[in-house]
Amino acid sequence: MNIQESLNKISSKILPSGCEFFPQQQEAIKAEGSIDVIAGPGSGKTTVLIAKYEMLLERSAEDNKGICLITHTNVAVDEIKKGLNKLGRNNIDYPNFIGTIQEFFNVFFARKAFHLLLGEKKFKVLDDDEYQEKFEKKFIQYKPNWPYPNKPKFSNSNPKINVFTDLSYSVSSNATQSYKSAFNKSIEKLFESGIINNQQCLELANWYINRYGESLKKAISNRFSYVLLDEAQDTSFLQYEMLGFLFSNNNISFQKFGDPYQALYNVFEGNRDAWTPSKDETSYKEISETSRFGNSIANIVKNV
Repeated sequence: MNIQESLNKISSKILPSGCEFFPQQQEAIKAEGSIDVIAGPGSGKTTVLIAKYEMLLERSAEDNKGICLITHTNVAVDEIKKGLNKLGRNNIDYPNFIGTIQEFFNVFFARKAFHLLLGEKKFKVLDDDEYQEKFEKKFIQYKPNWPYPNKPKFSNSNPKINVFTDLSYSVSSNATQSYKSAFNKSIEKLFESGIINNQQCLELANWYINRYGESLKKAISNRFSYVLLDEAQDTSFLQYEMLGFLFSNNNISFQKFGDPYQALYNVFEGNRDAWTPSKDETSYKEISETSRFGNSIANIVKNV
């Protein structure tokens, strides 16, 4: 079965009856190598990703390498998996991966870094609100013996886990000097009990990647032939830097999909985006066609 026949088969299962992918959508699905795909409102980006992932899965059976799809929310992961279910893909097994960007860094790097430092202790990642609750309870145990009008918010003091070459570690922060010692000790005790937050996971992942860089790049290239990054505009600088390093291998095709006009990090004036799409014709695709409205309206909407 050639590429077009495969695409026609996929279209019949995930598109409404009688519909097919637009020419620009087809170009993005068929595109090879490392590219940037600009896909704005109503462009069908998620459906394009589902179709592309399915086609790559069919091909990967020949080389025994997996396909990695990274997005930013569990809602997006569920939507993609539901689309693949329609195509008969009920389980995405090793060596493939579909998950959030935080899950990607936690599973492959942060968890391994944690166990390297603390052995086989349980590892639990909490969102900021849950972590704040745990932090407040711990802080009460170590705080100085005078009253505080407000409980400190951990995220305001930028706590960091600093790991050294001998695998020892310490906690630093910008906490107020009067309770910095108690603040840092509370973070350290949570860490030692296996309780960490998402930012700490990224910091652990970054340390682990820096420590074992070339070996990890080789392992990643042996496992994955394609990496698809969804909503690339929502990637932070640290996340994007780590992804860029890990996938800067000629054996991996790194394709980024998103809409720079909807970036989270440039909402406030003066902020730059981590992802700046290439304008090189050989590594740039745009899906400006839309089923919701015409191109003229689409061009207005993307700027709004």
